[in-house]
Amino acid sequence: MNDERNFRSQYYEKVGFRCVEEKRSIETLLKDQPVDEKKLTNFSLRMTLPAAYRTLVWKLLLGITPRHPGAREYAHQQQVLMYEDLWSTLQALRLAQEFISITPGALALPVSEPYDQGKAPKPRHYLMMWLISNAKLLFNPLAQLRTHNNKCFLLIAERFVTMYKDPLDVYLMCSALWEDIEKNKAAIEGAIQDASGMIKKDNETLHQHLMKVGFFSSNIPQSFCQSLFCGIFPESAAEKVLDKVVAGCYKVLGYVLTALLTYLQCSLMMCGSANEMCIELNKLSEKGADVVVSSSMEQWHKVAITGTQKGVSSATN
Repeated sequence: MNDERNFRSQYYEKVGFRCVEEKRSIETLLKDQPVDEKKLTNFSLRMTLPAAYRTLVWKLLLGITPRHPGAREYAHQQQVLMYEDLWSTLQALRLAQEFISITPGALALPVSEPYDQGKAPKPRHYLMMWLISNAKLLFNPLAQLRTHNNKCFLLIAERFVTMYKDPLDVYLMCSALWEDIEKNKAAIEGAIQDASGMIKKDNETLHQHLMKVGFFSSNIPQSFCQSLFCGIFPESAAEKVLDKVVAGCYKVLGYVLTALLTYLQCSLMMCGSANEMCIELNKLSEKGADVVVSSSMEQWHKVAITGTQKGVSSATN
């Protein structure tokens, strides 16, 4: 049976219909009751998630949607109530008045209302709601938004605002993903060290210049990796990175950072400081982002899936 499946997969890939096999595979996994999280994780690591199922898979892996279908409606109802409470709290604290008038006794933006870009919460409001839910909102919230960690949250929120129309989805995805990032800061630091090592091995000239200007000793690599490159990648490129990170593979960020620095080597070599490099990195074009992500995923896949260097465990943790 495995031989038959492998032959079919190879055939689909050769004729350009690999997505057909991927769609059938993910549909089979999602029919399990409850959904097998381990199988879903393995699929996300090995394949590109079909767009039609990406949101559901992310929600399942991030713990937003219960793995058992029977519990999903109740969970959603509770999430709606939680969101409404947080939004009302933001209003009561007079932190939501910048873009919407407040009607006494009424929720400013009910989740059930059609999406209206003019009324939708801004990224900073999603951050403040998350801070409230975790009892972390300080006396001066506007100053709090300027901290390094919170800037990274805002970049992620800005990307999700363009990806989802429902404010509830934006809040739940941002919150769950950010909490996962907070738990995996050590893995992110490890990915940055991996990037430095890979560049030193393959491109000594670039590595020496990066070290000379203090790029790796600055907080710039952390900012890009901790924000999952959402500030410079368009939606299509960001989704491919998020597929792996949501599946628990923060090590892939090291490959993305390596590909990014290598792709922009010519302009980076002209920079005399880490801050100048940051400006250049933020100029990355949409086409450049696609090249960077494709290159990094190809290299990561060779190491993580085919095990051509250190094997599966070293590249997927």
